[in-house]
Amino acid sequence: MLDLLKELFSSGSFIPHGHCFLWRPGLVWLHIVSDTTITLAYYSISLTLASFIQRRKDLPFNWVFVLFAAFITACGTSHLMSVWTLWHPTYWLSGGVKAITAVVSLGTAIALFSLVPKALAIPSSLDLEVANWALQQEIIERQKVERELTYTKDLREAVFNESADALFLVDPQTLHTVDCNRRAVELFQATDKAELIGIEGHTLQRYQFSTDELEAIVSQIQSAGFWSQELEYVTCKGNFFWGNIAAKPIAVAERTFNLVRVTDITERKHIEAEREQAEQALKISEARYRGIVEDQTELIARFLANGDIVFVNESYCRYFGVQSEKVIGRSYEPVIFEEDREAVVQLIASISPENPVVMIENRVVIDGEIRWTQWNNRMLFDEQGKFVEFQSVGRDVTNLKHTEERLQASLKEKEVLLKEIHHRVKNNLQIVYSLLRLQRRKLKDQLAANALLESQSRIESIALIHEKLYQSEDLSHINLAEYIPSLVTNLFSTYNLSHTQIAVRTEIESIFLDIDKAIRCGLIINELLSNSLKYAFPDRNQNNLSIHLQLFTISTGAEKSTIQLNMKDNGVGIPDHIDFSRPETLGLQLVQGFVGQLKGTLEMQRQGGTEFRVLFPG
Repeated sequence: MLDLLKELFSSGSFIPHGHCFLWRPGLVWLHIVSDTTITLAYYSISLTLASFIQRRKDLPFNWVFVLFAAFITACGTSHLMSVWTLWHPTYWLSGGVKAITAVVSLGTAIALFSLVPKALAIPSSLDLEVANWALQQEIIERQKVERELTYTKDLREAVFNESADALFLVDPQTLHTVDCNRRAVELFQATDKAELIGIEGHTLQRYQFSTDELEAIVSQIQSAGFWSQELEYVTCKGNFFWGNIAAKPIAVAERTFNLVRVTDITERKHIEAEREQAEQALKISEARYRGIVEDQTELIARFLANGDIVFVNESYCRYFGVQSEKVIGRSYEPVIFEEDREAVVQLIASISPENPVVMIENRVVIDGEIRWTQWNNRMLFDEQGKFVEFQSVGRDVTNLKHTEERLQASLKEKEVLLKEIHHRVKNNLQIVYSLLRLQRRKLKDQLAANALLESQSRIESIALIHEKLYQSEDLSHINLAEYIPSLVTNLFSTYNLSHTQIAVRTEIESIFLDIDKAIRCGLIINELLSNSLKYAFPDRNQNNLSIHLQLFTISTGAEKSTIQLNMKDNGVGIPDHIDFSRPETLGLQLVQGFVGQLKGTLEMQRQGGTEFRVLFPG
């Protein structure tokens, strides 16, 4: 073996290969560079194939790549030996390398020849791309189906659990509940689903089904595919409610179950019960109303907006001597006296939702006789507030009208007589007034004459009341707005004064008082104004002398009012030594007395003249 190795690396008697090129430098370097480059290229290809084989563990026919790597490496080594033998004639070694290269090349060719059918069976890149795309599409489709299945499953669970009705899955053979939703737990007041699963559903009913009834229900579900009924249930806590139960068979995971739905209808049942009670009460009420209407002595008629009658009661028929079927559907106008028809139509037209009731008196003709009737006409509305028809309730007032004509005539006579009485009282008071005036003129005592003058003014204020009454249309009340200015004028005349000397400003509201209050109020004004005219202005030649008289109403609520009388002058004022609470003069004593009779109050102020304030109920 050692001798063989020596022979391989021995130069023997051979000469280097460079002699063949005559050691021409250009030719020698051409072979050196070419063979060296080929060697390096072959070695790099071998290294790349080795690295590729190492990284791709799933590479088919990887042994072929190993043979190619060995074949290329051997080829590269033979080119390397060509460079070596240019200077070292070890041709045996060079030949051995070529022999190895030949063996490796031949083995690779044979292996490649046998590999071609197998390699052709490998799909092409296009086939692989098509197959890969088809596989991806199949994966996408499968994922889509899986998502849809998940969505459908979640949706079914959501519908099942979020349903507003209680849902149960029931085994059709054992009639035991297999599953239920959350609403079932809530409706039947269970602790959880476990309390309802495994029981027979009809045990939750207030009145349980008998065996025959259960068999009939199962038979109907099998034949008709559906069963429903309204039942009263009892919850797990012992409370009762009404439910509507419906059952039908469904397929779940290749098994058949009965889907049972229970809807809470308690509120509807209560409403139906209340409605039934209301309808029963309405029937009773209608019967009572019909009895009242038919037995009513007053005339009752109902008619539409166009005047057509839709109902009349028996009293109406008896009064007018007609049959109901003869007047219904016809206008009410022909029964009204011709001269009253236009007024009746206008009054009916004036009825509105704001003024839904109108009283009408009109004449009617019955068997040639004219009689008076009084009708209470009212608009009728439905539950939505929409106008439906008019209802008119009437009665015969002929006798009442005759009595009213006689009473009015009698009242007119009394009014004339009362006015005559007021006129005569006024005249009598005027006579007394004249007698006092004649007596005053004969008196030499000035104090006595002044006392008679004051009595004259008081009598005249009372006489003025009676004068206003017999001149007025209202014999029971006096309008102070008309009475007081006349009273002021008479007082100025009594004391021979003019408005140029003392300016009087009056602000009097239209206040109506009965004769008693009016006389007292007039006497109060008479006394206060007389005092001002006599004592407030000792120097009548001064300018800007004035008296301000006010009378108005103060509202105190609750339909009550207070009358306030103010009288103020800018005269010298009442002296401080006069005690207003204990007056010595007859005039102030009368004022306090009349104010007390009016149940009023009296106040006085002395600043800047004198002001009196009287308040009394209206």
